[in-house]
Amino acid sequence: LYHAFAGGIYVQKELGLSQEIADAVSYHTTGRAGMTVMEKILYLADYISADRKFDGVERIRNLAKKDPDRALFEALRDQIRFLADSGSYIDRHSIEAYNDLIPKGEQK
Repeated sequence: LYHAFAGGIYVQKELGLSQEIADAVSYHTTGRAGMTVMEKILYLADYISADRKFDGVERIRNLAKKDPDRALFEALRDQIRFLADSGSYIDRHSIEAYNDLIPKGEQK
């Protein structure tokens, strides 16, 4: 997780890029509530990049072509499930992003 936040600081302080780009880099591994379009694109692009080989990645790749917002929600759900099942730390931003993206009509 640290590489994302360090990368966000780097692109802003060292490269002089905008806060919007810095935030997209910072949250490309965790997501966050209220993600901008750029943040969503970078998160999803990283999650489904060609070098990724894990169960379910093809499903998310196909979904991203039809409904990127749904693909983002499913990617977050899969990632949170994977982390929980493996007993790993789940960043609060991921949980907040998931809750923020629950499709209307599916909230319980």
